[in-house]
Amino acid sequence: MTPVSSTSVPAPGLVPRLERAFRFHPNHLEAASKTLAKISDLHKSRKKKKKSKKKQDPVFVGIHCRRTDHDHFEREKGMVPLRPSYFLQAMDMYR
Repeated sequence: MTPVSSTSVPAPGLVPRLERAFRFHPNHLEAASKTLAKISDLHKSRKKKKKSKKKQDPVFVGIHCRRTDHDHFEREKGMVPLRPSYFLQAMDMYR
């Protein structure tokens, strides 16, 4: 993870405070690393079957979807709530 430069944050001392507050528990990091490694291995084995010319590691993209508060906002404004297909299409843009 690329650290945030303390010079780019307007509040002095904010970065160290955030780093202390938002630490991932080692058990969660280990479980996530194992899961991503399995997915990466599966991806690479599928690429070998297709005899791909490029040997690239997969790029993992995380999506944070604020469903509870955004769903309320969309309904309040008369908007149509986003469907799962929206996120699938967005991810396809980066494949």
